[in-house]
Formats: sequence, C-alpha cells, structure tokens
Amino acid sequence: PVTQQLLAVLAPRLERYQWFHAPLLLRAGMGFDDTRAEHGAIVTAVRSGPVERLEAAIRDNWEGAAARLRAA
Repeated sequence: PVTQQLLAVLAPRLERYQWFHAPLLLRAGMGFDDTRAEHGAIVTAVRSGPVERLEAAIRDNWEGAAARLRAA
C-alpha cells in the first residue's frame, strides 16, 4: 500500500518529465538504449535482490538520465 501511494504521487510528475526528456534526447540524436538497459537492470534487481543492488540500479538510472539530459 505504501508503494502504491508513493507511485500515485510520483506518476504525474514522472509523466511530465518523460514528455520533456524524451523529445530532447531525440532532437539531440540520442536514443533510448541506455535507458532501456538501466530499466532492465532495475527489473532484474527487483526480481533477484538484494536491496542494495536495486538501490544501485535506480541510482545508475537517475544519474544516467541526468547525464543524458545535460548532454541533450
């Protein structure tokens, strides 16, 4: 229930970010391969644990997204 509540709060903000971020990457000639790989690592970590692996995968995704946004 707590996770569902957090997602309900975050989802609208994340959606706005996606509408902003994706076009910038495309206009900069960047694709989504890195993003897909990072998301795959998150899913793998959720399925296989431990929590530290999940935390690292999420951090890598957020830092990667910030780096791509700066570059775009």
